[in-house]
This record gives sequence, structure tokens and C-alpha cells, in this order.
Amino acid sequence: MSIRNALLVFAGSLCLSTGALAQNVIEDQGVGMSLQELEILVKHWPPNMQQAAAGDAGDRIELLSMALANKKIAEQAKKVTPEANPERYWENQFIVRNLQRKLYVNNYMEDLKIPDMTALARERYKTAPEKYALSPEQRKSSHILVRCTPPECDREAREKLAGKVLAELEAGASFETLAEQYSEDPGSKNEGGRFDRWLQLDSQKVDPYYLEGVFGIDTVGGHSGVVASNFGFHIIRLDEVKEKSYRPFEEVEQAIKDELIVEYKRLAAKEFDASYRLTEKAYIDQAAMDKLFSQYKAEDTPAQ
Repeated sequence: MSIRNALLVFAGSLCLSTGALAQNVIEDQGVGMSLQELEILVKHWPPNMQQAAAGDAGDRIELLSMALANKKIAEQAKKVTPEANPERYWENQFIVRNLQRKLYVNNYMEDLKIPDMTALARERYKTAPEKYALSPEQRKSSHILVRCTPPECDREAREKLAGKVLAELEAGASFETLAEQYSEDPGSKNEGGRFDRWLQLDSQKVDPYYLEGVFGIDTVGGHSGVVASNFGFHIIRLDEVKEKSYRPFEEVEQAIKDELIVEYKRLAAKEFDASYRLTEKAYIDQAAMDKLFSQYKAEDTPAQ
């Protein structure tokens, strides 16, 4: 007989033998589970387990067997006494205690009433607009790249070529024509050198030397000198500028509220914990404490 068939037989006999035990819907070897207990347990199963139990009788029995086995083992842990095995007893107690604490704190935080943060959010918006509402300056640019990635190229020679291109530009040559003729950036050379992306000073995945070059140009249409980067040498033109601005409160309101809620919950959790710390009425057997902790004292530092 297969394990699954055996379990199905077991399930049938279980139903017949537990009819008188109305308080439990499953029981074996003196350990049972009520309907309410099982309902809450199944509610916390992952969906694949719930669906397996709902759709296949064999899977259901296997999962119920596993659930009841967990409870049987837990019942055995309760039988360990501090007299017979203090180390194991208190280890079990600490595990249960920590789980109970976590559950109680989680329940407290879930039930915590969050006040309306609108007024405080407006105040934060007014006092810290740079943090919450600033849209920093953005710039678009074009460039001519004389590629040079060491150690594969003669950096001095390549820089001289970039200087020659710059001289032609300053003599009146078209930037777009020079980009098509000299640039070694395949993504932009046939587009007049246009770097089709709005850049900020903190833009990611852009060479920092290139960013410095872009934001070092004073006027739209102006260009940089030769800018050395990890890719070679650039001549950069500033094409467009979006001045920094501040988003209206309505656009950032929820983000500010979310931050305030996190702060509120953190302070609430801290106050909750503090309410259970030692009070002025606490009793401490100082002699017992001294004896307990004496074995953990650091050894005296030897004289030099």
C-alpha cells in the first residue's frame, strides 16, 4: 500500500473514531486541533499548500499530518522540566518568549492609530523644500569623442587629435559635421553628436568627468575645452537647460506623509518598549547579580 493510500485509510478511520470529540476536528495520540485553530493555521499557509489541500485528498492528509506532527512535537517540548534538563528547558522557554514578544509587538504596531499627517507634512514641505520638492537643474548636451581606453592607445596622441578638432570648431566649423567626421561614439556621431538624455550632476551611469564638463559650460550653445574621461577625450556642447524648480505640495504630499508615518511608528515602538523596562519598584538581588556576573569579568590588564 502506498503512503498516500495509507494516509487516506488513516483519514477514514480518524473520522469514525473522533465523532464524539466535537471540540476537535482532527486528533491523534491525544493531540488534536479545533476547527478555529485549524482555520487560522490554514489561513497562514502559502497559496500552493492551500490549493493542494483543497484540490487533492491525499495532499490534504499529508499537510494535516504535518500540521499535527508539529503540534505533537511542541507538546513533547512542554514536558521538559527545569529540574530534569535546565539548559534545554530554558532554551525552549526563551524561544517561545521571543516569539510571543514578536507577535505582541507586531499586533501592537498593526493596531496603532496613525494620526492625520497633512498639517505636519505641509510644515515639512515649507521648512525643507530642498529635501522634498526640489527638481534639480537638468542639461542636455552633444559631444565629439576621441576614444582612448588605456593601455590600448597612445593617450598623448589622441589628446592632440582632440585639440585639433577643438581648434576647427573654434575656427567656425560645424559641430555636427565634426562629430560625424571625428567622433568615435557610435551612438551619437550620426546624430550630430547629440547625447539624447537629460543629465543631473548626480546622474548615474555617466562618467563623472563628462558630467563636470557639461555643468561647467556657462551658456547654451557654448562648448567645453578638451575633457578627459575614462573613455577618451570629449568636446562637449551645451544644448538645453532646465532650471531647478520645486514640485507643488500635492505632488510630494504622500511621500512626506509616508516618511512621517515611519518616524511615528519608530517612536511609538520605542515608547512601547520603554513602558516595559524596569520601574522604580523593581527588586534586584544585588548579591545574586554579583555572584552571577563575577565569572564574566574581564581579566585585569597586566602591568607594563
